[in-house]
Amino acid sequence: MTAPVSDLSADRSDLKVRVTDLGTIIDLPADALFDYDQATLTPAAETELRKAAELIRRSPGGSITVIGHTDSDGDAAYNQKLSEARAQTVGEWFGQQVGVRQRTLTAIGKGESAPIASNKTAAGADDPQGRAKNRRVEVMIPTS
Repeated sequence: MTAPVSDLSADRSDLKVRVTDLGTIIDLPADALFDYDQATLTPAAETELRKAAELIRRSPGGSITVIGHTDSDGDAAYNQKLSEARAQTVGEWFGQQVGVRQRTLTAIGKGESAPIASNKTAAGADDPQGRAKNRRVEVMIPTS
């Protein structure tokens, strides 16, 4: 299945951006936004969030969805709450930004339920790199 390519993919500002049938998705690594096991933004997070906010400003109108994800380390219920709290924190930050706060913002958490990498190696050992990829916040921007 193909989707129209968004103008947003042309200038990524070194953010990881992908275009899907659902919209343009900005993948923000949680490790770049939060300290381990926390939902408070680090001082360095603002750099990444400002880049994402600029893409939102340049996008067509529509609601923005912020989706928090965790790795599978720890209790699933705890990870769910952490992912929700992180999505809420990022959504609140966007809600304070000129040109973004006018949009409807929805924050949801998916916990460990939607990994993009394995948390284990093929041999069954822990995979720190896979876990790091799964700890993320996605910002979904409508493409039209």
